[in-house]
Amino acid sequence: MELLNQTVRVNFNLHTHDWSIKTKQGGRWILALKTPALVLTNAIPIESVKGAERIRQGAHRSVVAKIQGELESIGTYQGSTGERIRYNPTRSSHFHYESGAQWFGADRVVFLKTGPNPPKYGGADCREA
Repeated sequence: MELLNQTVRVNFNLHTHDWSIKTKQGGRWILALKTPALVLTNAIPIESVKGAERIRQGAHRSVVAKIQGELESIGTYQGSTGERIRYNPTRSSHFHYESGAQWFGADRVVFLKTGPNPPKYGGADCREA
């Protein structure tokens, strides 16, 4: 299946420390592949407020947020990036910039395994490009 230019959903896999890319097949979002880096265009956040609340109440961690967009590239990225985008369900039900402002989407987002200042939780780095 050709994934480039297709609408996909991306989340950070806390077990493998890679980005999971899912495509819609037969009405369901199915894992297509895992990669250390990718670029999405027309990116929007998909967040489950109820899922984040369950995690805050002590439930087992699970995927409650992802970013949807068109897959531009897979593998590596050589270019400049903007401010980091974060998601932590124990602190908020929404994506935020590193500065604290809520993130509502972007024309282009880069997902990297590590960045200039890798985070403590496994090296995920998501930024506007």
